[in-house]
Amino acid sequence: KWDRPLMLGEYWWMSGSPDSHAAFMGDAIYDWETWRFAESPRRIGETDNSAALQKATDYYRMMGAAALNPWYGNRELILRPVDVRPIDYHPNFSAGETGVRKVVVFNDTQLSYYQLHLLCRLRVGERTVWDGQVKCDVPPGAFKTYDVPVACPAVAAITPARLEVRLRYWAAGGYHEMSRFEETIFLVPRATLAGVDASGVVLLDGMGRTQKALADLGLDLRAAKALTTDSLAKARLVIVGEETDCSPFAEA
Repeated sequence: KWDRPLMLGEYWWMSGSPDSHAAFMGDAIYDWETWRFAESPRRIGETDNSAALQKATDYYRMMGAAALNPWYGNRELILRPVDVRPIDYHPNFSAGETGVRKVVVFNDTQLSYYQLHLLCRLRVGERTVWDGQVKCDVPPGAFKTYDVPVACPAVAAITPARLEVRLRYWAAGGYHEMSRFEETIFLVPRATLAGVDASGVVLLDGMGRTQKALADLGLDLRAAKALTTDSLAKARLVIVGEETDCSPFAEA
């Protein structure tokens, strides 16, 4: 059992070949022009590799590392003593429903902050479509995680939106911002197959699961238990259901 403070010095990013870096950096790792003029230590998050470093640092802090020394970027931004950071990153939110963005609030100081809270809003273009507050209670030398409930408006097509989360406290007659993060999310309308022409669609579904899933999306199909030469001759599309063995009909 580890019984002493853990200190991590001069870490940068996950080690490995460029191919393994591509798992979290995408094609940017192969962009020669990007690396020919390497990023200066500006605001963290401007490039894929610095964003990955920020995420690693956030998790090191949550795991209880006593001291951190990232080798790259602006440490005053990467390691803010009081900070709010996202800890899940899925960009898609269901339109017309309330989604959740989980965040962590760090207070690596000896101070308690009065009326500490998260002031949040969601914008589509220049229009605010949702705003809200989440109360925080993070004592000195601690961190806590919070769920930010984001009430997403209904949209007809996939729509980009900007989520803003600001960490504030009250002092000297007013609120003061200590940290913030912003990210682009996507409002995704519920998928539907209602109105799809089902003529010529054959569903082979021995378990019935796929039939139910399609019905939930608005497409009602009668499930066939077998395929015949005649049914295939009339088919435009054959759907094989989950865990359905179609090998017995290979000669149909």
